[in-house]
Amino acid sequence: MKIASDHTFDHVLLPPDRQIPWHSQDSWEFSYVVRGCGRCHIGQESFGFVSGSMMFIPPGVRHCWQFDPHETDDEGNIENITLLFERTFVDRVTEAFPELSEKLNSLISCTDAVLIPPPVSSGISGILGRMLSEDMAARTLSFLSALLQLSAYIGSDAGKHIPVADSGTGLYGMRLDRIRTYVSCNYSRRISISDMAKYAGMNRSAFCRFFRKHTGKTFISYLNEFRIQKAAFLLENEGCSVSEACYASGFNDISYFSRKFRSITGRTPSSLLD
Repeated sequence: MKIASDHTFDHVLLPPDRQIPWHSQDSWEFSYVVRGCGRCHIGQESFGFVSGSMMFIPPGVRHCWQFDPHETDDEGNIENITLLFERTFVDRVTEAFPELSEKLNSLISCTDAVLIPPPVSSGISGILGRMLSEDMAARTLSFLSALLQLSAYIGSDAGKHIPVADSGTGLYGMRLDRIRTYVSCNYSRRISISDMAKYAGMNRSAFCRFFRKHTGKTFISYLNEFRIQKAAFLLENEGCSVSEACYASGFNDISYFSRKFRSITGRTPSSLLD
């Protein structure tokens, strides 16, 4: 049942073999298994689940729930409750209530799936249970309350995070493409980590973790390497002087530029002019 176009409350009762197979979506997913057991597959990981299990799954992550056909209610159904929400929902809430910005943005900055254990899950399950009988207005407030409890737990770094390898597709791949495109178009200007984090829709620390995890290097290292490549091209092919290449590629200190150039290429900038 949709509460609004950008967030959904989904209560499911169905036979185990009708559960959705491998899939991913553009929204964030928070699932609660009311009744059932089996194995959950997320990216390259697989683990068992039981009634009461809760899982938070970021966008673009392939996953599926395989339910045991023998663990059902009297009518042969499994039961789960799922909250789905998009970035526009978080933006609308934080615009109306700026004091919630830090908590909700920390939630959507999480790039791993997270298993929610008791007693945290028991507190949230009470909220989800009440939502079954609430009207639309009350359900929206409960929806937000559940997300705030979830963000408090995930933000504490106490949860069991399940790293998800990125194949270059989905949300992670698109986010990296946007970052690389921004650098390619703006490398000659000042680019700060805070600017990039804001552009990527993440807080600074989450952006740094995300970029290093998915590229194997810090953002500053990537930016410097990109700028040095541009400077080398200017020196070798455009007839630029060392100072011209320095400033055109986004550096504002010739001494620093020269040191960084040598550490990355093993050569001095002037050697490319010979």
